[in-house]
Amino acid sequence: MIRTSLALGALLAFAVLRANAAAAPSAEGLAPLAAVPRYTLAPAAVADSRQAHPDKQHPYRYAVPVAAGLSPAAGQWEIVNGATAVWRLRIRSPGALSLSVKLSPLALPPGATLRITDPVSGFSQAPYTGSGLRRGGEWTPVILGDELLLEARLPAALKDQFSLGVPTVYHGYRDWKAASVAPKSSGTCNINVACTEGDDWQREARSVALITIANQFLCSGELLNNVRQDRSALFVTANHCGIGTDENDSGPASSVNAYFNYQAATCNATPRPQPALADTQGATLLADDVQSDFTLLRLSTTGTNRLPANAYYAGWSALGQGSDSGVAIHHPSGDEKKISVYGTALSESAADIGQACPIDAWQVQWSAGTTEPGSSGGGLWNASHHLIGTLSGGNASCDSPDGADYFARFDRGWTANASPTHQLKAHLDPDGTCIAEIAGLDPQSNPNPSPITSGPTRCEGAASSCGANGITGGGAVTFLPGILLALVLRMLGFARYALSPAYGRKQPPDRLR
Repeated sequence: MIRTSLALGALLAFAVLRANAAAAPSAEGLAPLAAVPRYTLAPAAVADSRQAHPDKQHPYRYAVPVAAGLSPAAGQWEIVNGATAVWRLRIRSPGALSLSVKLSPLALPPGATLRITDPVSGFSQAPYTGSGLRRGGEWTPVILGDELLLEARLPAALKDQFSLGVPTVYHGYRDWKAASVAPKSSGTCNINVACTEGDDWQREARSVALITIANQFLCSGELLNNVRQDRSALFVTANHCGIGTDENDSGPASSVNAYFNYQAATCNATPRPQPALADTQGATLLADDVQSDFTLLRLSTTGTNRLPANAYYAGWSALGQGSDSGVAIHHPSGDEKKISVYGTALSESAADIGQACPIDAWQVQWSAGTTEPGSSGGGLWNASHHLIGTLSGGNASCDSPDGADYFARFDRGWTANASPTHQLKAHLDPDGTCIAEIAGLDPQSNPNPSPITSGPTRCEGAASSCGANGITGGGAVTFLPGILLALVLRMLGFARYALSPAYGRKQPPDRLR
């Protein structure tokens, strides 16, 4: 009853804010929002798109794309101070929990800026600035609610050079950034990193981010230190999240937006936290591998992209040693950052998730917390605070606390393939020192770190018996331990992979974390 009253009160307040914002004139003399043209997505188009892409067959999906036949002519031009042209357009999709846009190709002339704004609160993501034609397009971060405002400002003499390309609007239907009065997205057994279970893991938590892919999918991942300690924005997530370059992938690396500090400040935060700006927009794909289920990115830190001041670069171990205790940190169901705890020894396992290759994994039994869809790529740390795996799948949940989870082994990705584009070592140890275990880096306490010159070494590793590309669609998740059985599965999997029409390409997998 109390929750219902709060929700009704929030909706009423929202309606009043929207009405006031729409009627208020701009301080610059611009027309009120109510006079700005509004493009409304057809509910039928949204429903058709959702029906065409069942959620269970993809990485955690929160939005669907709807093509929008928009051009600058759909908006409204106004001139400010005789020299600056301001273009505005409202976009609405009834019932949307969030909205975002892909503008492809976006063309901004020199001196131009483009903002995506919540017309009610005025919350605005960092602006895009004029740098000519952007061939790949721009995947904007989300705006909560069912309406957003696009606003471009540029020299009046250059307004004919402004172009949106062919826009796509993304209708968010999962409340992965829920309002403060909404129930939690994830299960009630999940534990905020601010709880006592996270007391010894606050640095590692600052390396974990929630990422969106192509404005449709969610995964988790970690910022990594490297042997040079040069603060390269290296970021690891799960290969099955589908970040790549093929049309069958979830989306290209350039579509990845990262949110690092989406977490609660207290153990039982009420109201729930709201996300800040996307810290980085866009990334470069450096390496990936199927059997070790990793994708390594370099997050963009140019322009308005900035890693948060408190970002931590996680340490890692490629020595292939398990642990008797440790944690995982992740974003279950796109919820605020959570921590899961294990207190029994990890076991080696081959995780057959219906792909071309079984995943070389650490099997985990949780003593507290769990994982869920959206946790994919979330990190597994050992008792020495080294990252040793990233989440691939499993059947653990709040409803199945005795279920097991499976984390792709970091050591398997170390030299999974001879090519630098399919191994971790070439990027984490670019000078070939063979140092295979390093501590994390906290720039707040060590702003001028030196390269690491000593430590345990490992030059080679177990090479993948499957190609670095070629995930094929699969069935239900099952897990089969045992070295001999794993080898048989790999041989069968590779034969299926080599003979399939999908040979040489990746596809979003079924029923994965």
